[in-house]
Amino acid sequence: MNDRKAELERKKERLRQIREEKERRRREREQADARASTLRTASGEAGSARAHDDINRQLAEIGLTPVDQVSRGRGRGQGPVGDSVCPTNVGTPRVAPTQPPRVRRT
Repeated sequence: MNDRKAELERKKERLRQIREEKERRRREREQADARASTLRTASGEAGSARAHDDINRQLAEIGLTPVDQVSRGRGRGQGPVGDSVCPTNVGTPRVAPTQPPRVRRT
């Protein structure tokens, strides 16, 4: 019986060590992620010209005016943004494609 109790105690201790190690690794990973995020922001990578170009390209692909063109127009005091910034299909409901009626075979 004492052997069994000792074995259970060893297992409990091993589980406690595993949990502590897992928690330590999680904290280290969070700290590393925070440092990497700080470095990306400090280096300007998060707001780089390449990222802006990617965003502008994606907006142009879906038919929206790129951000750099919108921000230039607003910076000159031209007032509210005109229709040229908004897509023309805003507010129009999407219509599902119709299918030809099925022919019933008898």
